[in-house]
Amino acid sequence: MTRYSVHRFRAAVLHMYLRISVTLAFPLSLVYFLFIATPDKGLVPLSFASFTLWLRWRTRHDSEESLRYAGWFALVVMCLMLYGAYVSNAHLHQEVWMMIFPLAVAPIVAARERLVWIVVGAVSFASVVMLRPDPVSAISAFVFVSAYLTLGFIALMLVRHNEQNIERLAHLSIVDPLTKVYNRGHLKDMLVSEINRSRRNKQSLTLIMLDIDYFKMLNDNYGHVFGDSVLEQVAAALKQTAQRAGDFVFRYGGRSFAY
Repeated sequence: MTRYSVHRFRAAVLHMYLRISVTLAFPLSLVYFLFIATPDKGLVPLSFASFTLWLRWRTRHDSEESLRYAGWFALVVMCLMLYGAYVSNAHLHQEVWMMIFPLAVAPIVAARERLVWIVVGAVSFASVVMLRPDPVSAISAFVFVSAYLTLGFIALMLVRHNEQNIERLAHLSIVDPLTKVYNRGHLKDMLVSEINRSRRNKQSLTLIMLDIDYFKMLNDNYGHVFGDSVLEQVAAALKQTAQRAGDFVFRYGGRSFAY
């Protein structure tokens, strides 16, 4: 459940990037075509805008399925920024846009892929600025790449910290703080998915409702602290019996549990 929340966050960020890209790329291409009179350069943002518009349609739902296209978007963004670095000159410095790449890629790709994308971007960036018609000096290239890698490292740390917070919040939202089993809200969500799964697979589904007898008497005679201890012990006993992957324990409310 916690990883699902992170995937939903990554898909939402990807969808936001696509909206921003479409909003900015189309006007930029018009500026190149109408005012700067460089159709070849205007064709690049126009192609990028068309691609992101198509990708936005494909990922119109902020679901985990959208993340299949995250790598495509990262690759196209890197190519666009490398093209800007290649055509950069003394009158129009565009290599600084490459610094956006780590910030754009880190929140939308999987954790194991982030470092690879940033390193590939650094190598490509260094090669482009050295091989372009107006190459920069080795010292300038070193400064550019160093700044890029520093920003990439910061982006990795910030995104990882943010995902850890999302996982903690997701965990707190579905777990009962006293008994450490799933809460009633998560039971409703799980029932929907489990019923649908049972129908698809034509398998039976069992739901057991349990209630602690004379629980009010325990609270009245021994206090609520003792009653909380009883709830914790009952929840722990139920969790020990939930050995299979499809077994879940929920606190339905008060003294009631579901299994």
